Amino acid sequence: MNSGEVVAGVVGGPRGHRKHGVVGDTVNTAARLEAAAARETVAIGEATYRRLPPGAVVERLAPVEAKGKAEPLEVYHLRSLPP
Repeated sequence: MNSGEVVAGVVGGPRGHRKHGVVGDTVNTAARLEAAAARETVAIGEATYRRLPPGAVVERLAPVEAKGKAEPLEVYHLRSLPP
């Protein structure tokens, strides 16, 4: 999971197949985080981590080397959110 700006839109003509999509660095980073996550866990990036409410329980994981990134990604395992 990642937070940030994206470009969203509908691809396709007025007739036929149409698809909603989002693109951008935020989306690409989210895909890298998802690939690095352990099964049945939620991995979040630095931007999402900074937006969590007080009381959220997270575990900081080892930084992840990701394709297309000059620096390793900070990754956190989201354990729980406050009620």
